[in-house]
Amino acid sequence: WKRMPHSFGYRARTRQLFSQPFGKKGEPNVSTFIHALGFLTGGITFIIGTSCYFPDDYDWIAGFELAGIFYTIGSAGFLTVDVLEFFTFTEDAWLRLNIFASATGSFCYLLGSLFFIPEVENLPHGVDVGIWGFILGSAFIAASQFCKVVRIIREKPIDYTAIGVEGGAFFGATFFLIGTIMFKSGPALASNEYNDVLILWICGSVFFTIGGIFLTIRHVGL
Repeated sequence: WKRMPHSFGYRARTRQLFSQPFGKKGEPNVSTFIHALGFLTGGITFIIGTSCYFPDDYDWIAGFELAGIFYTIGSAGFLTVDVLEFFTFTEDAWLRLNIFASATGSFCYLLGSLFFIPEVENLPHGVDVGIWGFILGSAFIAASQFCKVVRIIREKPIDYTAIGVEGGAFFGATFFLIGTIMFKSGPALASNEYNDVLILWICGSVFFTIGGIFLTIRHVGL
């Protein structure tokens, strides 16, 4: 049995549009709203989606269906954020490359999520596409976010809310990477190994959500 449930080019303080000093409320606009909403939606729907995989008395197929749908919604939210950033920050080539790596990871998540919806998963090689979508997506995102965290730490004074944003996405992707590699071995449904994978995915989803919360704090200036 193999089914599964993912980014993110988020938000270093060097980015002009989204870098309001802590405690200073920026001008509210559609871009900042979509930016925060996309990240938060990704994290929260990943928590819900992963929860649908836990053993229960409901119809398993219905659970798989819901999980795939929630992951797809969340991945679309992550990708929306990355695309918004990619076309906003055009002057710094290295930053843009960093965002592109995040967007690539988000796209892999979106593809993997679609192939964990049972009807799509049943297509030829559907299971492999889903699993590798999450493995590659997590690897791209973790690497991208790690570079962002290092970049923030090297700048003085250190922006701790920015670290919360980027670090949340880094740990989220890392937990999904480890969990999905374990999942690839095909743990039996409802086994201890299967539950361990789900716990890692829940941890990853929570970290993604934490990153979204920190991003919202930056935008509203709490």
